[in-house]
This record gives sequence, structure tokens and C-alpha cells, in this order.
Amino acid sequence: NSLRVWGGGIAETTYFYEAADQLGLLIYQEFWMTGDNNGRFAGDYDWPLDHEAYLHNVWDTVKRLRNHPSLAWYGGGNELFPIADADSGNGSGGVSPPSDIEAGIKQVISDIDGTRPYVTSSVMEAGDDESFFDPEKSLGPKDGPYGILDEQLFFDRNPGLKTPVLSDNEIHRGASPSNVKDKDAPGRNIGFQTEVGSVSHPELKSL
Repeated sequence: NSLRVWGGGIAETTYFYEAADQLGLLIYQEFWMTGDNNGRFAGDYDWPLDHEAYLHNVWDTVKRLRNHPSLAWYGGGNELFPIADADSGNGSGGVSPPSDIEAGIKQVISDIDGTRPYVTSSVMEAGDDESFFDPEKSLGPKDGPYGILDEQLFFDRNPGLKTPVLSDNEIHRGASPSNVKDKDAPGRNIGFQTEVGSVSHPELKSL
């Protein structure tokens, strides 16, 4: 099993990681940014206000967690905006997180861990535009759904999610977005669904 520690929250405690080590869990630990308050949906793209203090906390957290075998990988945050935008002033960098924080996180991980991957954002909310999704910067193009689902749906590859974003294989086969919205269509292209609503409880067998 894998658990995600959400970017709008905290870096989990040592007790949490000790328990995860013992139980054989794999943890996806995000740093403390979310599109809810880092500019994408509210707040400001320049947040956090003190970039230096933020990166000091990144360093402390990586040092504290790096020896736990349950720590699988790091994430920059939840629903950020890691794609370049002509109006952002970030050049080839993304809009969020700020370019100095993105570079700083990567440098810290390289310097004092060096054993785990890093991905900038959980999802990118690609909508109907497959060109907006960059799998090197985000785990998936969409998240959710957030309603209560039939338990049997959790045995599907992407529970309750019908994405119009096409994979390379689907484009090669001439698939259309309407095909991919069909839950029974072949070649469903989201390999990692980062969020399924908190009120959606899967059956134990599906985990």
C-alpha cells in the first residue's frame, strides 16, 4: 500500500514514519504547498512569503525523514502549476512553485538524500488539452472524483474517473476523447490517481 501526505498539510511525524516502516507502507511525502493558497485557486504564486525559511524547513525535513525505508518519493505540492506561462516571468520554469523554491528543493534532495525521486505537482488539471500535461512534472492530468463511489469501482484502473486526455498509444490508435470517457475503453492512460475523495471508502480487497 502507498499513502500520500498531502501538500496542504504537514510533513508527518517520526512516529508515523516508524509505524509505516514496520507495516511496509510506501509514503509519498509532499512539501507544504497547494494550489488552494499558492496562487492557482487563491493566494499568490510568490507564496510562501519567506522563501529562505521555507527551504530551511525543506532541508530539516529531508534530513529527518531520509533514513526511513517507507519514504518512497517527495512531491513539491498539491495541484500546483509547474508549466511555463508567458506572463509568469519564470522563463522556462513553471508558475508554481516559485522557480527558486523548485530549484532549492531539488538541490536539497540531491545533496542530502540522493536516493529518491521528486515530482513537482500531484496533478495539473489538464482538462481537455493533452498538451497541458507534462508527466515529468506531475503524477497525473486529473484528480478526483470526490463523490461517494460504488465499492466495485475501486477495482477499476481509475475509480470513477473518465479523462479526455489521450495517451500516445491512444493517439496512435486513432482514439478520440469521447472513447476515453467510456470507462470500458481500452488503454486508460492515467497510471497514478493521486486523489479519490475522502468520503469514498474502498473495500479492503481493492487495496
